[in-house]
Amino acid sequence: MGTKSGSGFYLSKSTVAFFTLLFAALFIAFTVFAVLYLRRTGFCTLNKEEESDKVKPLNCTVVPTPGRQGIWDHYRLPTSLVPINYQLELWPRFHPESPESTFTGDVNITFQCKNATDVILLHSEQIEVTVVELVRFEIGTEAPQILEVWRSSLYSYLVINLNETLTENSIYVLRVNFSGVIDNSTGGFMKMDYEEDGRNLSVITTQMEPTYARSVFPCFDEPSFKATFDIRLIYLPNYVALSNMPAINTSPISDEDGVIWKVTTFNTTLKMSTYIVAFVICEFSYIEMIEHGNEIRIWARKSAIENGEADYALNITGAIIRHVMDYLNVSYPLTKTELVAVPEFPASGMENWGLIIFHENSLLFDYSSDTKEKRRLICSVITHEIGHQWFGNLVTMNWWNQLWLKEGLSSYIENTIPPKLETEMFMKKYHDIPETVRLFHSDSYPFSHPLVVEEENLKTTNEINEAFDSVTYHKGSLLMQMVITFLSQKLFQKGLTSYLQDFSYTNVKQDDLWHHWQKVIDSQNEVKLPASVKTIMDKWTMQTGYPVITLNATTGTLSQEPFDAKLRQATSANNTWYVPIEWIKNGSAQPLTWLKSKEGTFPEMKITSENDWILLNANITGYYRVQYDALNWNRIINQLMKDPEIIPLFNRVFLIGEIFHVQSKNMDVEIILNATKYLAKEKDFFVWQMVLVIVENYMAKFQPFLLYGSLKQHVSNMFLPFYQHIMNSIGGDIMKVEKDSFLQDQIQRVMSVACWLGFHECLQMASKTFTEWIKNPTKEELPLFIREVVLSYGIESGSFQEWEIIWNMFLKQKDNKSDYGDELLFALSFSKEPWILNRYLQLSLNSSIFENHSVRQVLMWVAENKIGTPLVWDFVQENWEIIKNKYNQSETDLAVLMGILAERAASEYKINEMLKFVNTTMKTDSYSLVVLKINDVKEMRSDFNTKYQAKIQNWLKNNLHIPMFQ
Repeated sequence: MGTKSGSGFYLSKSTVAFFTLLFAALFIAFTVFAVLYLRRTGFCTLNKEEESDKVKPLNCTVVPTPGRQGIWDHYRLPTSLVPINYQLELWPRFHPESPESTFTGDVNITFQCKNATDVILLHSEQIEVTVVELVRFEIGTEAPQILEVWRSSLYSYLVINLNETLTENSIYVLRVNFSGVIDNSTGGFMKMDYEEDGRNLSVITTQMEPTYARSVFPCFDEPSFKATFDIRLIYLPNYVALSNMPAINTSPISDEDGVIWKVTTFNTTLKMSTYIVAFVICEFSYIEMIEHGNEIRIWARKSAIENGEADYALNITGAIIRHVMDYLNVSYPLTKTELVAVPEFPASGMENWGLIIFHENSLLFDYSSDTKEKRRLICSVITHEIGHQWFGNLVTMNWWNQLWLKEGLSSYIENTIPPKLETEMFMKKYHDIPETVRLFHSDSYPFSHPLVVEEENLKTTNEINEAFDSVTYHKGSLLMQMVITFLSQKLFQKGLTSYLQDFSYTNVKQDDLWHHWQKVIDSQNEVKLPASVKTIMDKWTMQTGYPVITLNATTGTLSQEPFDAKLRQATSANNTWYVPIEWIKNGSAQPLTWLKSKEGTFPEMKITSENDWILLNANITGYYRVQYDALNWNRIINQLMKDPEIIPLFNRVFLIGEIFHVQSKNMDVEIILNATKYLAKEKDFFVWQMVLVIVENYMAKFQPFLLYGSLKQHVSNMFLPFYQHIMNSIGGDIMKVEKDSFLQDQIQRVMSVACWLGFHECLQMASKTFTEWIKNPTKEELPLFIREVVLSYGIESGSFQEWEIIWNMFLKQKDNKSDYGDELLFALSFSKEPWILNRYLQLSLNSSIFENHSVRQVLMWVAENKIGTPLVWDFVQENWEIIKNKYNQSETDLAVLMGILAERAASEYKINEMLKFVNTTMKTDSYSLVVLKINDVKEMRSDFNTKYQAKIQNWLKNNLHIPMFQ
């Protein structure tokens, strides 16, 4: 018996399996009977020799036909036809040595006519249709005749015009023969090549999401058109075939040339969307285990399986499924789960029901050499894809504009389950902080978008692909954490469970989720909300960005405005949110407060004594930034100076960020700088992790200014006690931390910053380690967690001889396709010799060594070297005709590079020189982002000169004390 829910709802696997098989057997029998015995009344073929004796076939040319208007001009399929089942046969003809591989296919699509229509619309793209045939399911009745078949390329439709309308509520079977090309693209039917034991091998795999199923077989390729699938694959006998469901039969056949092939037929799938149909044809091996009746297999290259690289994934997958199932209280509906590691797969993972496909780096773990950070990544990615088995596969969004219902909720599962399984690696604070920081940067006006956009904004494949961004994934996850704060964990989970149970095998909009949370709210009396769940949550999902909540502690007034990323302050837009505010007064937690409008007065938040201080968004449970008046900022800073740990860790992490990133119109720069003084007492790595991100961002901008040296000295003074604290904790021996992944992270980060600040002890340690290792680099590898630091500062202090050794090492690693290569390239950019850096830049143009993306990385890394900045600018001007091709279709990357050069430019004259070059040689119309970035830097520098430089210099003069440090 399956898992029992709190409401007494049962999902018995044996019962479900019995009825599924029974239905499938009956359905297939009826379909075969219909196809074999019914009269062929609708038929279209490109082969005149296949004419029916009943109906003369049409000589169709299935090509785009522009200028015709009709239902094919809409981006959504009409709902007049609904698919029930696909009988799909695919025959890929490929060989590892073949430059081009092809496939043929045959699909019988059983569908029901809901509303009378004389047009059948299917999605079909980049495949050649050779036969189209229509029969009616009911015995003794005829189907309409096919008049013509043509393509409407605007939304990739195959249009089938009939001589009369289909009968409402009747069932038909559409048969289509087709063929296509298998390539190395990022979607559809793909061939990935790899080398193993000296052999060139290939694996055939699929990536249907979001709209690539139509490039593999004609189909109703939208999430809401769910159906069951009977899949049959034909392939060479030395391969194995995998699909969503278990194989039920494998037998040999021979083709017209006498070549023997294998045919595998798979069980009927559950009702599902086309984007999670999947198959893999490979020469992989597997390891397996049974977890609560669920057969779990991990497939990978044979050498990876033999090396034990799939062991971690196997050990953790069953536990993840069990924990997710327990958390959601809804059974896992399949009897098998296969995870496949594919070389060069275009995504980190794809959640196909029963056949989850991963990039090798997201699934395979080598216990002898991989870091625990990689293990943490693998656990996260597997959990995310397992979460999709419920959010996305079982219950699916109606259209891509509500993508967060699967990606946001699966990201929430990804953040929730791993800490229960890998406690050491997944301390909640470690996992959440970087994600929240990144999202606050990307999800802000005017550069972001609402979590739910208008459906019309996602019409094409490119537009849909753009929806798979950090806002969709992470904002949804963080909003779920905020919902828990005002709904309670119990009601949150109860609502999710009823939502999944009610909408299993169907499609939803976000209102369906709101409705289920509203039901659990209405069923109890403990939790009260200021408005309906829909009213509250639509504000967060239907509006761009997030609010800045400002407290005037003198009056107790709270106000909200949308955060403006460009101005780094609240904007004057009229958007408002229902904001749940958890807050602290003088170190004590206070009851949850709601800000329901643009402004509100809360007497309890008024400062009434000289020791009072207020902290909003306690533990960062709300998705918003905060700002205070000068009075409260100074009170908080005083508390930090006395005892930082009275302020919750999450708030200490974000306080410095709030001061720097949310500059109030009346914020005094002295308050910002005063807040940094407490850092000399801060001993928590997570706080410093955030601070260092800000430091690196701002110090790059300050590099051309005269105050740069003094400001860097201030950073050194604040960082030194923390550096000493970390080094003392390991007795100064970095080799003692090899088994502690969390401490390794700290050492790597701390050493990197300490060497950048010029701490003699750190530079000496890096140089000594590098010198010893470079004598015989093949004998013993550098520890992974310090490798980048040691290589970089070893190159910085070394000569051309050391540079050349690392360069040759890169060439060797490149030939071996090692991940080590990027670290070596990064380190090579640290040379202090201009002529070496110029040589490096010239080498980067060698297309036999560098791919375009690597060239872009080298230019950026050398530009970040203060000695390399002017060299890169000269190099770009001198070699523009070559370099522009390296940035083909990557204007964002070029804007990043030009932004780095502009920020580090020695004078306004240099910035104007860049703008002139962009406006003349590069042509402004083609590089608007580049112009915008350079102008932003120019505006920021002018603003800094007039508003802040004198104040910062004066503050540094009064507060800078230079301690002696080694």
